[in-house]
Amino acid sequence: MRASAAAAIAAALLAAAPTPAPPPLPAGTLNLVYMSPFGGYSPANYNKKCLVLDPDGKGVSTRPGDLSFPLIDLLRRARKTIDIACYLYGIYTPEHTEIAKAARRGVKVRLFLDPSIKDKNGVPVIQEAIDRIVEDKLPIEAKIIDPALAEKATGLPFQTMHEKFGVIDGAHVFTGSANIEPGANVKYTEDRFFLLNNPGAVADFEAEFDRLWGMGRWAVKPRGGAGRRSGAGAPRPAPAPHSAGSGGITTRFNSVERLEKYVKEAFSEAVARAKAGRPATMDIMIFSFTSPSLADSLLRIARDYPSVRIRVIANLSQLFREPTTVVTDIEGIASGDVGAYGEIAGRRKAFIKDPKEHALAVEAETKQIISEYRKRPLPNVEVKYKWFPSFSWDPALGRADYDHFHPKASLLHHKVAIVNGETLVTGSYNWSNYAETKNLENLMILRGPANRAIVADFEAEFEAMWNDPSLVKTSAECRSLKEAICAGIDREHAAAEPAAGPGG
Repeated sequence: MRASAAAAIAAALLAAAPTPAPPPLPAGTLNLVYMSPFGGYSPANYNKKCLVLDPDGKGVSTRPGDLSFPLIDLLRRARKTIDIACYLYGIYTPEHTEIAKAARRGVKVRLFLDPSIKDKNGVPVIQEAIDRIVEDKLPIEAKIIDPALAEKATGLPFQTMHEKFGVIDGAHVFTGSANIEPGANVKYTEDRFFLLNNPGAVADFEAEFDRLWGMGRWAVKPRGGAGRRSGAGAPRPAPAPHSAGSGGITTRFNSVERLEKYVKEAFSEAVARAKAGRPATMDIMIFSFTSPSLADSLLRIARDYPSVRIRVIANLSQLFREPTTVVTDIEGIASGDVGAYGEIAGRRKAFIKDPKEHALAVEAETKQIISEYRKRPLPNVEVKYKWFPSFSWDPALGRADYDHFHPKASLLHHKVAIVNGETLVTGSYNWSNYAETKNLENLMILRGPANRAIVADFEAEFEAMWNDPSLVKTSAECRSLKEAICAGIDREHAAAEPAAGPGG
């Protein structure tokens, strides 16, 4: 027998041999959070360590406390079930490698995925993962969101599943801003929570996964018949249990209810403190902020309660890419400059195409802003942007511009508000109207002594970024740098173009 054939038979026998079940985590509820890139920017976060079960399951090793290693440990310990809902899911990740190993050792794996993001040919980027699961003959069930089923189940026209969570063995949850994809751990500014031995969180997220599963159509069907708890065509979902026994963590899902009101409810805690004559703070790190309602809430709090200090770090796209952003509106109104009021009014009424109607509408909107804020600056509002030199030549524009998908685009992907250093609002939920009614999202609110350490970790991350001029900059600084970088790119492009010949 040839050596290669013998090796193949040995490998097949080894694969067929039963794999010992990995040991479970120690008993007791433990809620943790880890940051990226590479553990985050604050020493309180990038100095974290975690214990990771070795691949052979016989020991543990100390590893950096980033986004990936704690999840790898959890996946290696899985004994029965892994349910994951993830907006982006990459097969070239250590997490997928561990999920595949778990499926091969008999763990029941279900993935709920989203096909919204497409490549230049219009093919959903998630298709590569689906094809690989099929090609590798992995015993994994997978569904993608079906908007018709989602609307039937919720009464709302949800188009996208934007959540990023998993439930392991019906005992542990991971969730946060981070997708399972290569950039999450090494490039983007993200968070991932681990809610271990947490029955309240498990109840919430298991209920949400089953709701999602009922809104999906098969991408990878189960072998040998129907999958477990398939739930297709599920009725309108009942309210989630909302975290009884989850240690001060309340989780909400817009498959059940609207989420914006809970963000405003957290804002009100700053108002209550200000009314009591005590200093109050609201520190925000946000990827996408396009909700006029939430922006108005912040501005009115700033106007009516000068002792509330509001600081915002937004992703750079909110300055250079997002036409409906309200971050620049917050800056303009806080400046007290009537010229900025007019620019805001112009953006708000940009949908009016008739020039005369547009001019009248802008004039009326400007007067409305003046009547509300009376050209008074709001010095208790400060805004900065996560900086990265993400600019390239845009053939459609004929000049250099912001490039959201540039290799240097180290996006800020948190969706976080820290109120009074005591309450944390976070989750997959961006502060946008689209997130409210088009995307399936989750929102977590953490309060109380049990979560003080987690809130402190986020506050440390905010302060590390806010005080580092290489990481965040004012809008004026960003615009100046953009102008210089894009001018250089334009010159390089002009020099590289072949000169036109005679008659050219």
